[in-house]
Amino acid sequence: MHDLYKPLRNKLRKQSVFESLVTAFRFMQFMDYDIPLEGKLAPPMLMGRIDRMRQGIVQWEFEILIREIVLNGNKFSKNHLDSWSEVARQINAIKRIENESWGQHKSQDDDILYELVRIAHRQFPWQRGLNQSHYARYHRLYSADGLSQIIERDYGMTTSELFQITLALTGHFLSNVALKLPMQNELNNVSSEVCEAFIRKFAISIDSLREKYSSHASYDINWAYTFNPLRQTPLVYLPGNRSLMCPIPHFLARRVTNELYFDLVTNADAFALHFGPAVQAMVGAVAKAANVSGSFKLRHEMRYGSKKSPKDTADWIISDNSAHLFVESKGARVKFRGTSDLRSHTFIDAEFIRIKGFAFQLYKTLSAALCGEYPNWKPDGRPVYPIVVTLEDWQTFGLHVQRLVFDPLAHELAAIGIDPDITKRHPLSFCSIEDFELAMIAADTVGIDKIFSRKNEGEYPQWSLGTFVSQNFSEELGNRKPTAFLEEWDYITPPRRNPT
Repeated sequence: MHDLYKPLRNKLRKQSVFESLVTAFRFMQFMDYDIPLEGKLAPPMLMGRIDRMRQGIVQWEFEILIREIVLNGNKFSKNHLDSWSEVARQINAIKRIENESWGQHKSQDDDILYELVRIAHRQFPWQRGLNQSHYARYHRLYSADGLSQIIERDYGMTTSELFQITLALTGHFLSNVALKLPMQNELNNVSSEVCEAFIRKFAISIDSLREKYSSHASYDINWAYTFNPLRQTPLVYLPGNRSLMCPIPHFLARRVTNELYFDLVTNADAFALHFGPAVQAMVGAVAKAANVSGSFKLRHEMRYGSKKSPKDTADWIISDNSAHLFVESKGARVKFRGTSDLRSHTFIDAEFIRIKGFAFQLYKTLSAALCGEYPNWKPDGRPVYPIVVTLEDWQTFGLHVQRLVFDPLAHELAAIGIDPDITKRHPLSFCSIEDFELAMIAADTVGIDKIFSRKNEGEYPQWSLGTFVSQNFSEELGNRKPTAFLEEWDYITPPRRNPT
């Protein structure tokens, strides 16, 4: 590994860390927001998104380049990565290190499927990007009672202020390399004091960033998959601390949406009390918003059984004339090492154990319902489909689900007296809340059974639900778009108050 890595390290030691970060930032703008590269950075030909992928111009490799610039760049050098060809050489060096380190990995045959899990989790978030619904969904979540109080206490601002500053800064970095300090807020109603608190929370010096990169470094099969501290602190102080830059603007947007989860979860008692119910309520809101035709009947969770042995029904039962959906909502997030660490299978396997736990819980309550135990639902001969809906996409684990989830799950169900064939009669789906909304919009038109009976045929169980629906029911979707939480924009982007 040392011999593979040394040429890249030595090259970057001669480059200016700050000027080279600016170059990498320009490429991130180009890839994420289609902002043209100019001058010597411009590509030798017109290049659309598909062309970039074909040429290997991808965000996850520039994320590695940024890490290596910070780790090895020189604060005092006048040289920097200043041309398309020079940047291409460094990206090719990164590709070569990653490819050859895999070639030297002794457990290739055993680890190939695990490697596919890593690749999927690294690439899919970049490929799917971010949209208005993503912001709106997380604003609704963090505005929930209990969670909003944690944010105000820990961040010194409201959920809406947190999002307003993020959107303002993201817009700023679409056309500017740096932000002068103190931040002059001219876009919304957030005070300068709150803006300063935001920067203190999410900014880091280059020296501290280098130390964090160094502490996470792994010069082995995990070299390309180590944690990036810019996910926690996406803003970087420039020399003199009079201005900031944001090397990866995409990380700024994710920091206050899906990445905020990892801050909130440290508030153990309050988080446990409020987060799950908030996610459950959002899943119900998605189904209600999709129910334009009025074809769905929704039943929310109920407590039943004796006082000594209380039980809960599924979080939601969504029914139409064709079928029933038994929905279990989960706010849990995949842990980083569970998507990245190939030195041991322990961490990735642990995520499959969590998925198996979700499945076991849902099949246990589904079995009770099919036996007539539910007070709010009885079997009526219509098909029943169980589904686990999570905040983010866990579908990338599909490659291992049969071996690491359903095979051992059958034994666990049998051990408590449940026929393990229930998993075959009622095949389980996993999806993100984003994909769930798309499926519910399509089901409002064609019916639940048409969606989920076909989803469980052939190779489709390995597909994400969103991809499956988009490709198989595009005509039925028509022009309908996810709209469950778009009213949140009234809170995120309020009209600016006139000064008095």
